[in-house]
Amino acid sequence: MDGDSPDIRVTRHRMDIATFHARRRFAEVKSGRIAYVEDGEGPPALFVHGVPLNGYHWRHVIDRVRHRRRCIAIDLMGLGYSEIAPGR
Repeated sequence: MDGDSPDIRVTRHRMDIATFHARRRFAEVKSGRIAYVEDGEGPPALFVHGVPLNGYHWRHVIDRVRHRRRCIAIDLMGLGYSEIAPGR
């Protein structure tokens, strides 16, 4: 957009729910499987949601900063697609 610096211009890349879902990965840990989405490059930025949300909550922020940060949006245990291991 004319007059906007690269840091504030609106990105043309929009992450819809299907794209977010397709990018979801899982980290296996003792307490279960942590769902996360990773996008972008550069120094890492970890996005942690509140209750009762999930990592999808951060999609618009990720769209705006992915060109300068490696964005990692997690689903907290028991929320979103993260899974608590049996007996935990």
